[in-house]
Amino acid sequence: MRRTVLSITIALILITAPILTVSAKDSISIPYNVFNKPSTEVTVYNLTQTYSAPWQAKIDLHLTFNMSTANTQVSIIFPANTSDGTPAIEIYLKSDGGIVVDYYAIGETSAVTIGTGSYDNDNGPMAEAIVEMASEYLNVKAYNATTGGYDYIVRKFAIDGYQISQIKAKGGENFVTAGYLTVIIDPTTFVDLGSTTDIIIQVVPAIAMVAVLGFIVGTIKKMTKR
Repeated sequence: MRRTVLSITIALILITAPILTVSAKDSISIPYNVFNKPSTEVTVYNLTQTYSAPWQAKIDLHLTFNMSTANTQVSIIFPANTSDGTPAIEIYLKSDGGIVVDYYAIGETSAVTIGTGSYDNDNGPMAEAIVEMASEYLNVKAYNATTGGYDYIVRKFAIDGYQISQIKAKGGENFVTAGYLTVIIDPTTFVDLGSTTDIIIQVVPAIAMVAVLGFIVGTIKKMTKR
């Protein structure tokens, strides 16, 4: 009996291991001094793994801007895992509450602005901006303190969802005086609703896994009661 229970337990561990692997995410804390370098100087942060679309990135701002310097802003770049880092998305968060989203097409060094708007600085657990990369489109949302939710800055911008393995950060000389900025890359919190096929591929395996786990747990309980 004990051997049977042990065998089932091992099987349970083997089945759930892939789930634990998929749920991995990256959290990168960027100190304020990184954003005080010349605007042409970019700091690169390598992720612990390569993320394929769909993935989500949360930008949580805890920086104090230098109000003595004009037009202060910080930006986070999400480059594709390619030789030249394109396509890429760059998110600018400005000291006056403005947000700008730039897009670098494949092979291009000049960006095109695809979205502008405003964000509210939460100074708490809410991210100021959220990037959602689906298999066929891009969303960028900004925090709205009045509603407690998020407004779309970019919605379903047509793009082939790409892989990322690093992010980049930049600012400008004397732009900030204190604090930090956190970027969290998480492939599990955003469901790609691009097509019925995508939904089936993502949701059905999860439902099946829950059913299998329920069956195994129920079997173990029955056997231990005998």
